[in-house]
Amino acid sequence: MKKYTAALCLLLLLLSAALRAAAGEQLVVYLSGEALDATSIGINWLCTDKEDPAFTIDMQVQGVDRSVRMKTYDTYFSINHLYPGTPYVITVSSETGGSQTITVTTPAAEPFTDYSYALKATGLYKSYAGSREYTELSSLNSQTLPGEIYDYDFHFMFRFLMMASRAQKSETFELMLRLPNGDAYALSDILWYGKRTQTHTQYYAFTELLKEVLADYGAFPTGEYTLTACFVGKLAAQMTFMME
Repeated sequence: MKKYTAALCLLLLLLSAALRAAAGEQLVVYLSGEALDATSIGINWLCTDKEDPAFTIDMQVQGVDRSVRMKTYDTYFSINHLYPGTPYVITVSSETGGSQTITVTTPAAEPFTDYSYALKATGLYKSYAGSREYTELSSLNSQTLPGEIYDYDFHFMFRFLMMASRAQKSETFELMLRLPNGDAYALSDILWYGKRTQTHTQYYAFTELLKEVLADYGAFPTGEYTLTACFVGKLAAQMTFMME
């Protein structure tokens, strides 16, 4: 009788543990997401845990191993500075167990047209760190670049015309670097331009993005890279270059 009781208790304990595990798998439920614009995605979900646990968000470009991790205590999260026209795999996990995964694709970026914006030229340049003397480049060298990024700055140049405005122009800016495998890195800033009609030549350093690529990949993958500049989530300039 005692053996039977002990076996029954063990069975109940195992059943209880299994039920708890099954419940834990459902802590994050009804995960959904949508593109807010070409460079951002909003996601939301429900949680069956009433203790308000922390959530981990893991995001990566579909087909790419590298992922970015974020934390939140909310059940809604806005992911910004994403590459336009790109599928992202997003997983939300609860600290107490359970997760759900979705794939959301950002749309292609519409052209930026404020102030009759007109792109004139693009280019790849480098300068000594802190200098404004720029040398134009046709490509980058994957073998020498790891040493150069600590002595030089590398710039995306785009030249454009903006028409006159009543006040100084303030533009939310994103510069994104896309690798040959589709992975993408981004910088964000606010750029200011004058009131009058003017052709601007903007040099924007993306050296920090190159340092991130080197830290994550241990080298610079060879192939075609793309630089994409956006004002308020809309396409302002784009160019490709080779990493040889």
